[in-house]
Amino acid sequence: MSISDVARAARLPKGSIYNYFSSKEELAEEALQRLRHQYENTMRVRVLSGTISPSEIVTRFLDYYEVQYAEVGFGRGDPLMSRLNELADTNPELAGRLAELADVWRSVVAQKIWGYATAQHVQGLVDHAENLAGIIHAALQGVLLNMKTRHSAEPIREARSILPVMIDTYVTSLAAGEIS
Repeated sequence: MSISDVARAARLPKGSIYNYFSSKEELAEEALQRLRHQYENTMRVRVLSGTISPSEIVTRFLDYYEVQYAEVGFGRGDPLMSRLNELADTNPELAGRLAELADVWRSVVAQKIWGYATAQHVQGLVDHAENLAGIIHAALQGVLLNMKTRHSAEPIREARSILPVMIDTYVTSLAAGEIS
């Protein structure tokens, strides 16, 4: 995307963009910072409030995604991960910055899992909170990709009936010491 494209989309003269940003890279950096704050705020306030189980985390994300993506006919995946996949080879620096945002997602989810595990005294889950957050992230990304290719909420509904049960089984196994 060029500065001309940005100016046109913002309905501003091209030169005025440079009154605010010295380069396209600076504009991209500011956009990433705003995206990070928006991402974290949405996650913490709208999806992850309270002390909730890992399976409830999954359920809340699926509910959130179903509402969000219904507005676009389920034809769009996660904007962050889509950009990351598109830029991974052509712009490694920007892809790295986007990967940091994905790490923020996993970190916030891991903190919520850790909080739940601590409150419920499930030491195995405390020890595996980051890994479980990564698994949840990967599973949800797969659901969103499937939703995008099918232009349907059906993958979200299917996941809603399967993923929470899988997560609960994993947590139960950790609590029982069956997994170390």
